[in-house]
Amino acid sequence: MRPRLSPLGRVLLSGAVLALASGTAVLTLTAGTTGTAIGQTLLGIAGVGVVSLMFLLVGESEDRERDRERERARRRGRR
Repeated sequence: MRPRLSPLGRVLLSGAVLALASGTAVLTLTAGTTGTAIGQTLLGIAGVGVVSLMFLLVGESEDRERDRERERARRRGRR
């Protein structure tokens, strides 16, 4: 089953991809300390976005599993 991406997950993914692309472009197209610093900062933001997204996906899957367990327990209680 493919994990469903919440609206917050979509925002995190979009931001991370945008920061990754921007950081790569800045590092590729500029020379000097300022361009390097900006590019590395954008790449760092992209990394934080990706890690945050992974934690969000894990948390959401745990929430879904917990909901399934509650539903199973509720059904067993009816019998």
